[in-house]
Amino acid sequence: MSEKPMEQACFDLINRGKKSSVNFACIEDFKIGGYYVAFRHFPPPIASGGNHESVTPHYINKPDGKLCDKDVFTVFFYAWEELKNSKVYEYSIPIKATYQDEHRNLFEVRCDLVFYPQEHVNHQHPQLTGYTGATILETKNQKIRKVAPSIERIDWD
Repeated sequence: MSEKPMEQACFDLINRGKKSSVNFACIEDFKIGGYYVAFRHFPPPIASGGNHESVTPHYINKPDGKLCDKDVFTVFFYAWEELKNSKVYEYSIPIKATYQDEHRNLFEVRCDLVFYPQEHVNHQHPQLTGYTGATILETKNQKIRKVAPSIERIDWD
């Protein structure tokens, strides 16, 4: 991973809800091609109203199981190259995150993590391509569902 903050990949978790905080948010580990992306910790609770918390400490394992020294952008690019079809202008994989609200309801968010290979190439060679800071990786098609409702605590007395 690059030591330059602008070149590091991070995942911003945004709570767009207006009524409750997000607790115990967790992005599930996922695969890109043969690579495996895993997250090391839970972010702190995210307050309601659009505040966010960046999740940066993720690691990537190579197909042989050893730690990869490439960033998530490069790994996506390798997976896209394996398609051997330069007409594919975006490469996407499904990802899932789960969280609880302050009332202990459990929610699941599913979306597509979409990689734009041409923008990645442009970013790697800005002097040749005139890179303007376009998006390289984004989420699309977010779907949220309540997985389990909270239950009131039982008073055993």
